[in-house]
Amino acid sequence: MNVHTRQGIPLRPSTEAIGKTQMESLTRACIATAAAGLDRNVKAAGYSRDRWGDEAHAVETVLRAASAPATTFTTGWAKELATVTAAFLRALTPYSAGADLLGRVFRLSFDGAAAINLPAVTTPMADFVGESQPIPVVQGVSSIQATLAAYKFAVITVLSRETIESGNGEALTREALLASTGPALDRRLFDAQPAVANLRPAGLLNGITPLTPAAATSGKTDAMQDDLQALIASVAVVAGNSPIVLIASPAQAVAVNIRTVGTLAYSVLTSSQLAPRTVIAVATNAIVSASGEAPEIDSTRTASVQMNDAPSGDLVGGGRVVATFQTDVVGLRLRWPLSWAVRDARGIALLQNVNW
Repeated sequence: MNVHTRQGIPLRPSTEAIGKTQMESLTRACIATAAAGLDRNVKAAGYSRDRWGDEAHAVETVLRAASAPATTFTTGWAKELATVTAAFLRALTPYSAGADLLGRVFRLSFDGAAAINLPAVTTPMADFVGESQPIPVVQGVSSIQATLAAYKFAVITVLSRETIESGNGEALTREALLASTGPALDRRLFDAQPAVANLRPAGLLNGITPLTPAAATSGKTDAMQDDLQALIASVAVVAGNSPIVLIASPAQAVAVNIRTVGTLAYSVLTSSQLAPRTVIAVATNAIVSASGEAPEIDSTRTASVQMNDAPSGDLVGGGRVVATFQTDVVGLRLRWPLSWAVRDARGIALLQNVNW
């Protein structure tokens, strides 16, 4: 007699739960790093084990990446870190339309490389061939479509000792980390500035000629529908069946959502960094992004910090300066190798000064 044992279906961990755990590890790594910055007798890994016990392993994985900043000639850290960047992007999405967009496009990892060359291959077209007839051999043509350099995306935020040591330390640190990074990402991703060697990639709107907005003579709703149709039709030639995402300034995002309830088949993202009355359409397959395995975190309580979102190289002429030791605060610095490139500029369309 054959006995068949019924096999259970293995449970798959929730993507949302994994992301929450990885973001928690990143936040805790920030707290442990800051605590070590406040007290030289405290080691970040030891602080992590004392405060979070058995849950400290994932934190220490991130801390290893932060304790010895990655360079372009060293290999990446453990595979566990690959999910930290994805979790960080997802966590940024309430603050940043750019983070949401980069989470949808073709994504690569630098994995210790200084730059990534993205090849473009012109694939020969197949055709029908008669029975017993020779099949043509056609050579494909390859080229470099885009190069992504490992630019440094960085920010400094200052936290008090009370913030770090309080029972709400994790929530407050997470908020400070995300709120200081998200809008900054949008500001650069959606600008029209060219690439600057060793500094930054070109903004997605660089070289994009705005479309002409529809007139409001027939009503705001009709003008909006005409504009959305023009944007989507413009990028559809590149998108094919790939997703198209709309990014709009706050008032326009609200208008689209209210006036197209249940009828719009495209995601609408909101960015406070866009000029009023601006709407962008992006074919997700037209953009490629690359990032490091995880953001790098370090801290100081001995250096003076220039409290300025556009600091100069001169502490005297750069505005208010905080002495971290005297004020009992710690400066927390986040550095993240990050880049993006446009694979096909036809996949981006822009409208400015819309009439709705």
